[in-house]
Amino acid sequence: MMDTEMQRSTEADLAKLEGREDIEAFLAERTRRVPLGRRTDCETVAAAVIWLALDAPDYVTAERLNISGGLDKD
Repeated sequence: MMDTEMQRSTEADLAKLEGREDIEAFLAERTRRVPLGRRTDCETVAAAVIWLALDAPDYVTAERLNISGGLDKD
């Protein structure tokens, strides 16, 4: 889960659809589902993209880079 305005807006809409009035509590519940205990941010994703652009991962091919804090397990 990205910590962005768009994501928070989408989750606020979801909370309303579920009849939840305390949106912050709803967001906190969803964040607790992430094994690392926090949402990711744009900087974390950018760091992964930069790493892929370096020479270091020159033997990495056709892999899925999962940046989910453990929420999405293959």
